[in-house]
Amino acid sequence: MALIIFDLDGTLIDSSDDLIGAMNETAGKYGLKQLPKKTFGNTPGKGGMAMLGVMKANHPNDWALDEDAFIKDFRSAYGKRHTTTTSIYDGVVDVLNELRRLGIKTAVCTNKPEEFALEICAHLSLSKHVDHVVGRTNDHPPKPAPDMITRLCKEMTHEGPALFVGDSPADQAAARASLMPFSLFKDGFVANEVTKPDHAFEHYLVPGLVKAWTNFLG
Repeated sequence: MALIIFDLDGTLIDSSDDLIGAMNETAGKYGLKQLPKKTFGNTPGKGGMAMLGVMKANHPNDWALDEDAFIKDFRSAYGKRHTTTTSIYDGVVDVLNELRRLGIKTAVCTNKPEEFALEICAHLSLSKHVDHVVGRTNDHPPKPAPDMITRLCKEMTHEGPALFVGDSPADQAAARASLMPFSLFKDGFVANEVTKPDHAFEHYLVPGLVKAWTNFLG
Protein backbone atom coordinates (compact mmCIF):
# COMPACT_ATOMS: atom_id res chain seq x y z
CA MET A 1 0.00 0.00 0.00
CA ALA A 2 1.24 3.50 -0.85
CA LEU A 3 1.69 6.34 1.62
CA ILE A 4 1.51 10.13 1.29
CA ILE A 5 3.07 12.13 4.13
CA PHE A 6 2.12 15.76 4.72
CA ASP A 7 3.81 18.52 6.62
CA LEU A 8 1.34 20.40 8.83
CA ASP A 9 1.91 24.17 9.18
CA GLY A 10 1.85 25.90 5.82
CA THR A 11 0.87 22.67 4.09
CA LEU A 12 -2.40 21.40 5.55
CA ILE A 13 -3.15 24.30 7.89
CA ASP A 14 -2.66 28.06 8.12
CA SER A 15 -1.45 28.65 11.67
CA SER A 16 0.33 31.95 11.05
CA ASP A 17 -2.05 34.20 13.01
CA ASP A 18 -1.88 32.04 16.14
CA LEU A 19 1.92 31.83 15.96
CA ILE A 20 2.33 35.58 15.44
CA GLY A 21 -0.25 36.29 18.12
CA ALA A 22 1.69 34.20 20.61
CA MET A 23 4.95 35.93 19.67
CA ASN A 24 3.42 39.38 20.07
CA GLU A 25 1.78 38.39 23.36
CA THR A 26 5.18 37.29 24.65
CA ALA A 27 6.80 40.49 23.40
CA GLY A 28 4.26 42.51 25.37
CA LYS A 29 5.11 40.55 28.49
CA TYR A 30 8.73 41.67 28.05
CA GLY A 31 7.80 45.29 27.39
CA LEU A 32 8.47 45.14 23.64
CA LYS A 33 6.27 46.58 20.92
CA GLN A 34 4.11 44.19 18.95
CA LEU A 35 4.85 43.79 15.24
CA PRO A 36 2.43 43.59 12.30
CA LYS A 37 1.96 40.27 10.56
CA LYS A 38 3.76 41.34 7.39
CA THR A 39 6.95 42.06 9.35
CA PHE A 40 7.34 38.37 10.18
CA GLY A 41 7.36 37.36 6.51
CA ASN A 42 7.65 33.59 6.16
CA THR A 43 9.20 32.99 9.59
CA PRO A 44 6.06 31.35 11.04
CA GLY A 45 7.00 28.44 8.80
CA LYS A 46 10.50 28.28 10.23
CA GLY A 47 9.72 28.07 13.94
CA GLY A 48 9.92 30.14 17.08
CA MET A 49 13.62 30.93 16.85
CA ALA A 50 13.19 32.45 13.38
CA MET A 51 10.29 34.56 14.63
CA LEU A 52 12.38 35.59 17.62
CA GLY A 53 15.04 36.76 15.17
CA VAL A 54 12.52 39.12 13.59
CA MET A 55 11.51 40.44 16.99
CA LYS A 56 15.15 40.97 17.90
CA ALA A 57 15.94 42.76 14.64
CA ASN A 58 13.08 45.18 15.25
CA HIS A 59 14.21 46.02 18.80
CA PRO A 60 17.95 46.66 18.32
CA ASN A 61 18.18 49.08 21.23
CA ASP A 62 15.96 47.20 23.66
CA TRP A 63 17.35 43.70 23.44
CA ALA A 64 18.77 42.47 26.72
CA LEU A 65 16.61 39.41 27.18
CA ASP A 66 17.10 35.82 28.19
CA GLU A 67 16.24 34.29 24.82
CA ASP A 68 15.73 30.80 26.25
CA ALA A 69 13.18 32.19 28.71
CA PHE A 70 11.51 34.19 25.94
CA ILE A 71 11.11 31.11 23.75
CA LYS A 72 9.79 29.12 26.69
CA ASP A 73 7.19 31.82 27.33
CA PHE A 74 6.35 31.97 23.63
CA ARG A 75 5.69 28.24 23.53
CA SER A 76 3.54 28.53 26.63
CA ALA A 77 1.54 31.37 25.06
CA TYR A 78 1.16 29.44 21.83
CA GLY A 79 0.02 26.35 23.68
CA LYS A 80 -2.91 28.35 25.06
CA ARG A 81 -4.04 29.72 21.70
CA HIS A 82 -2.86 27.29 19.02
CA THR A 83 -6.39 26.44 17.91
CA THR A 84 -7.84 29.96 18.10
CA THR A 85 -7.70 30.98 14.43
CA THR A 86 -5.77 28.12 12.81
CA SER A 87 -7.70 26.64 9.89
CA ILE A 88 -7.41 23.93 7.24
CA TYR A 89 -6.67 25.04 3.70
CA ASP A 90 -9.55 24.76 1.24
CA GLY A 91 -9.82 21.37 -0.39
CA VAL A 92 -7.61 19.49 2.05
CA VAL A 93 -10.33 17.30 3.53
CA ASP A 94 -11.70 16.37 0.11
CA VAL A 95 -8.23 15.34 -1.06
CA LEU A 96 -7.59 13.28 2.08
CA ASN A 97 -10.94 11.55 1.65
CA GLU A 98 -10.17 10.76 -1.98
CA LEU A 99 -6.81 9.27 -1.01
CA ARG A 100 -8.50 7.09 1.59
CA ARG A 101 -11.07 5.97 -0.98
CA LEU A 102 -8.20 4.91 -3.24
CA GLY A 103 -6.62 2.90 -0.43
CA ILE A 104 -3.65 5.25 -0.02
CA LYS A 105 -2.46 5.75 3.55
CA THR A 106 -1.86 9.30 4.80
CA ALA A 107 0.14 10.78 7.66
CA VAL A 108 1.34 14.06 9.12
CA CYS A 109 5.02 14.67 9.88
CA THR A 110 5.68 18.06 11.45
CA ASN A 111 8.42 19.84 13.37
CA LYS A 112 5.73 21.25 15.65
CA PRO A 113 5.90 19.73 19.14
CA GLU A 114 3.96 16.49 19.00
CA GLU A 115 1.59 17.49 21.80
CA PHE A 116 0.53 20.59 19.87
CA ALA A 117 0.31 18.69 16.58
CA LEU A 118 -2.02 16.08 18.06
CA GLU A 119 -4.20 18.72 19.71
CA ILE A 120 -4.52 20.77 16.53
CA CYS A 121 -5.27 17.75 14.36
CA ALA A 122 -7.94 16.65 16.82
CA HIS A 123 -9.45 20.14 17.09
CA LEU A 124 -9.68 20.53 13.31
CA SER A 125 -10.84 16.90 12.88
CA LEU A 126 -7.80 16.17 10.70
CA SER A 127 -7.21 13.12 12.89
CA LYS A 128 -10.32 11.59 11.33
CA HIS A 129 -8.87 11.92 7.85
CA VAL A 130 -5.23 10.83 8.29
CA ASP A 131 -3.86 7.53 9.55
CA HIS A 132 -1.03 8.78 11.74
CA VAL A 133 0.50 11.98 13.18
CA VAL A 134 4.13 12.44 14.18
CA GLY A 135 5.52 15.64 15.70
CA ARG A 136 8.80 16.81 17.16
CA THR A 137 10.03 15.05 20.29
CA ASN A 138 13.34 14.99 22.10
CA ASP A 139 14.01 11.51 20.74
CA HIS A 140 14.51 12.42 17.08
CA PRO A 141 16.09 15.40 15.32
CA PRO A 142 13.59 17.51 13.35
CA LYS A 143 13.42 17.91 9.60
CA PRO A 144 15.54 18.38 7.48
CA ALA A 145 16.91 15.22 9.12
CA PRO A 146 15.03 12.14 7.88
CA ASP A 147 14.65 10.60 11.33
CA MET A 148 11.04 11.65 11.87
CA ILE A 149 10.02 10.13 8.55
CA THR A 150 11.86 6.94 9.47
CA ARG A 151 10.03 6.86 12.80
CA LEU A 152 6.68 7.46 11.12
CA CYS A 153 7.18 4.67 8.58
CA LYS A 154 8.29 2.29 11.33
CA GLU A 155 5.25 3.08 13.47
CA MET A 156 2.98 2.58 10.46
CA THR A 157 4.90 -0.57 9.43
CA HIS A 158 5.17 0.97 5.98
CA GLU A 159 7.75 -0.31 3.52
CA GLY A 160 6.12 0.56 0.18
CA PRO A 161 6.21 3.64 -2.07
CA ALA A 162 5.73 7.03 -0.46
CA LEU A 163 5.48 10.72 -1.39
CA PHE A 164 6.08 13.76 0.83
CA VAL A 165 3.96 16.92 0.48
CA GLY A 166 5.32 20.07 2.10
CA ASP A 167 6.15 23.74 1.77
CA SER A 168 9.75 24.19 2.88
CA PRO A 169 13.37 23.33 2.10
CA ALA A 170 13.42 21.29 5.32
CA ASP A 171 10.52 19.18 4.06
CA GLN A 172 12.21 18.69 0.71
CA ALA A 173 15.54 17.73 2.28
CA ALA A 174 13.90 15.23 4.62
CA ALA A 175 12.00 13.69 1.72
CA ARG A 176 15.10 13.39 -0.43
CA ALA A 177 17.09 11.89 2.42
CA SER A 178 14.30 9.33 2.72
CA LEU A 179 14.40 8.66 -1.04
CA MET A 180 10.87 10.00 -1.49
CA PRO A 181 9.62 12.32 -4.24
CA PHE A 182 8.59 15.76 -3.00
CA SER A 183 5.45 17.71 -3.91
CA LEU A 184 5.52 21.43 -3.10
CA PHE A 185 2.46 23.36 -1.91
CA LYS A 186 3.27 26.67 -3.59
CA ASP A 187 1.02 28.74 -1.33
CA GLY A 188 2.79 27.50 1.82
CA PHE A 189 4.79 29.55 4.29
CA VAL A 190 8.30 28.93 2.94
CA ALA A 191 7.52 27.67 -0.56
CA ASN A 192 9.41 30.52 -2.24
CA GLU A 193 12.67 29.09 -0.87
CA VAL A 194 12.22 25.65 -2.43
CA THR A 195 13.95 24.87 -5.72
CA LYS A 196 13.37 22.02 -8.15
CA PRO A 197 10.62 20.05 -6.42
CA ASP A 198 9.50 16.87 -8.14
CA HIS A 199 5.99 18.30 -8.36
CA ALA A 200 4.27 21.54 -7.36
CA PHE A 201 0.67 22.69 -7.01
CA GLU A 202 -1.07 25.99 -6.27
CA HIS A 203 -3.95 24.72 -4.13
CA TYR A 204 -5.80 21.56 -3.18
CA LEU A 205 -8.66 22.26 -5.58
CA VAL A 206 -6.43 21.77 -8.63
CA PRO A 207 -8.07 19.20 -10.94
CA GLY A 208 -6.05 16.01 -11.20
CA LEU A 209 -3.94 16.66 -8.10
CA VAL A 210 -4.44 13.20 -6.61
CA LYS A 211 -3.80 11.60 -10.00
CA ALA A 212 -0.51 13.51 -10.26
CA TRP A 213 0.52 12.23 -6.85
CA THR A 214 -0.41 8.64 -7.59
CA ASN A 215 1.77 8.75 -10.71
CA PHE A 216 4.77 9.06 -8.37
CA LEU A 217 3.64 6.06 -6.35
CA GLY A 218 3.65 3.57 -9.20
